[in-house]
Amino acid sequence: MEILDFRNYQMIDEKTDKDLYEALSNENKDLAKKYVRVRIMGKLQRTVTVILHKELVQCLELLLKYRQKMEVPENNPYVFGIPSGMKKEITYLRACALMRKYSEECGAVHPERLRATKLRKHIATICINLNLQEEDLANFMGHHENIHKQIYRQPVMNREILNVSRLLEAAQGENSDIETSDAESNMEEELITRRLNNTPSSNPTTSRKRNTPPYGSVIRRRWSVTEKKLFQKYSEKISKNRDFLLSMKYQMQLEIMQN
Repeated sequence: MEILDFRNYQMIDEKTDKDLYEALSNENKDLAKKYVRVRIMGKLQRTVTVILHKELVQCLELLLKYRQKMEVPENNPYVFGIPSGMKKEITYLRACALMRKYSEECGAVHPERLRATKLRKHIATICINLNLQEEDLANFMGHHENIHKQIYRQPVMNREILNVSRLLEAAQGENSDIETSDAESNMEEELITRRLNNTPSSNPTTSRKRNTPPYGSVIRRRWSVTEKKLFQKYSEKISKNRDFLLSMKYQMQLEIMQN
């Protein structure tokens, strides 16, 4: 994580947008008070969302405050940059190496299970069981489109901060009611989406906009009567077997992730 990305973290509060904040339910207001969103560059140049508890934000601010006293070079762009006296070829702390080291030193019965890959699979399984939409999970975990379908729109900030944080709390075993009223959730998301699309962020960041669809130009035409009948016919069949298809789809995703 680079310092610039961390400094541009986003939150939902009264200062950011009072109307947007007041439209939230009390439960979502509590979540909004606890979490912020940081967007970093992941593998294959894909943007990945990091959800941080505000206590962690305070810890990171403290870390950055004293980095100069720890002789971390000023030109080191990373939040977890290391002092100049250490190995120069490694300019930041590597999470995977640290997890491997401390999982073995902590006395865990199965330290090999405390690995980033294992934990990612655990979160994926929990989120699928809790019916998190696949595109939300894919964007949050930084998966490639071969594992999860890629969507061509900017993820909505409130869905990432509120819904994903609630599901992550459930995955960690914290007491959290993940079931909310559909009407209430839809109303909140519609309002927040509209506000975010029309209102500049309190922490502006540059983003690239796609001028043309990723799959080329599209020529639209009306469906024929035959096409409409076929669509209706197969839609009814798919609707009847929806639960079965979802089960098969998620099972295939898990198998792909494990391989």
